[in-house]
Amino acid sequence: MSRSLACPGHCIGSASTASAETVTVLHELRVEDYCQTKGHGNARHIKSSFVAGGHSWSITFFSDGGRYDNTEWICFLLCLEHRGTVGDVMVRIKYSFLDEVGDPIPSSSRITSDSLCTFRRTGQSCAESRLIKREHMESSYLKDDKVCIRCDVTVIEVTSILAVVPPSDLYRDLADLLVVTGVGAGVKFNVSSEMLAAQKDVTTATGWHVFKVEGYSQMKGISAARRIKSPCFLAGGHSWCITFFPDGSSQETSEWICFGLRLENRGTDGDVLVRAKYSFLDEVGEPIPSSTKTTDSLWRFERTGQSWTFSPSFKREDMESSYVTDDKLYIRCDVTVIHVACHQMSAVAPPSDLRRHLADLLATGAGADVTFDVGGETFAAHKKVLAARSLVFKAEFFGGPVKENVEARPIIRIDGIESGVFEALLHFIYTDSLPKIDHGDQLVIMAQHLLVAADRYNIERLVSVCEFILCLFIDRSVVESTLVLAEQHGCHGLKEACFKFLKSSDNYKEVLVGDDLDEHLASTCPSHVDELCTTFDLCDLFETEAED
Repeated sequence: MSRSLACPGHCIGSASTASAETVTVLHELRVEDYCQTKGHGNARHIKSSFVAGGHSWSITFFSDGGRYDNTEWICFLLCLEHRGTVGDVMVRIKYSFLDEVGDPIPSSSRITSDSLCTFRRTGQSCAESRLIKREHMESSYLKDDKVCIRCDVTVIEVTSILAVVPPSDLYRDLADLLVVTGVGAGVKFNVSSEMLAAQKDVTTATGWHVFKVEGYSQMKGISAARRIKSPCFLAGGHSWCITFFPDGSSQETSEWICFGLRLENRGTDGDVLVRAKYSFLDEVGEPIPSSTKTTDSLWRFERTGQSWTFSPSFKREDMESSYVTDDKLYIRCDVTVIHVACHQMSAVAPPSDLRRHLADLLATGAGADVTFDVGGETFAAHKKVLAARSLVFKAEFFGGPVKENVEARPIIRIDGIESGVFEALLHFIYTDSLPKIDHGDQLVIMAQHLLVAADRYNIERLVSVCEFILCLFIDRSVVESTLVLAEQHGCHGLKEACFKFLKSSDNYKEVLVGDDLDEHLASTCPSHVDELCTTFDLCDLFETEAED
């Protein structure tokens, strides 16, 4: 499968992850002298407190059915006593009766609702849960006037990680070479005529954002019209976020997955006209054509904070069977901002073809004045283009003692980089985009090697592009090497994404101590060892490995 990661100058891309992290606490409530709790209405109840997910909770047991017409039922009430964080708290609750040895009785387990319970303020309680008929409970689970119930409270927190690819700097770099520095100039022109500027009556600017949703199954059930927002991204000079409705944007669309767009901050005055396109991505990050949907009409945003929803968007059953893999899904939103000028010009400028011309220049080698030998393969290039895009190449070719050494060599040998990686590096320098990758499974490996090369030659935007790709495709097979790269090359967003992946993994201890990762980290980036031990309570594991 081919993979093209073109990053056009007028298109800004970014990626974020919405990760549903869960913390489950098992709390046991023992009721002794059960008979004495009966016959008093809701005035007689048993209350117990505990902590789950950084929040304080209480559970209340009503043997006479609680506050409502539930007198034939055993009921429970969960209350949020104190919030440990700002924002809504989403939980899923399961009750089970325990046997004589304290194990849950499978036939007694009840999940209170198909939907998550959302707590918005301290002191709020979820709806009373009619757990079991009193008669059935007394005949099946009551022993010696005692009963033991376990409450499993799963707190679900949705967090986000953001990796942003900055706008193309190819035009700026070449403009600096021409106007500001004049480095390496070999010819001068004396032109008496004047070039006049032209304008178009309609202009567009497109930005795109990839929203990675992890722990999708945990987000289901938050109820219709409840949304999850992506971090902000830029398009057309404005700040936006994607809105994701796991249970639909309304009761009428509760069987659909809906997406929308929210204007977070306007970059200019006046209304903003937008066309949005949504696509699910395949395993290598390529939009799946059959999943692509575009808004039928333009969305007009008149104020900051305004939202539009593409509803209905995708049938839940179809989406889950086709696009959800390992409880994850990737959605890409392309936002095209349309600006209509107040006047009309007779001449219209065609789209820029600078990238195509530079790509042809690299491919043909016309006018090349430097040759590189990389692993026995040679590449012809142009010093001035390289210098415009990389301060390292600029120093080698046009400044300091390094320049003299380089000029003395007809062919420059490059060590420590594979020929395919160096070829991709040159392609990015000339076009500000990556070439097609012939095999999808090689995309991450190429991004890892390119990250090292980009940092070596101080090509900051390529570093960001590689970080963006690696953030999207973190899994158990690459998280170790990616974490080491993030530390070595100062990619803080990538490092955070690795930690989020490890934290949300049920087998993070196995991942961390497998394949001698502890020794690798200790030798390459020792600061990680302490951080991992603190974050995941792995001190004993690392100490044991060290002793062995």
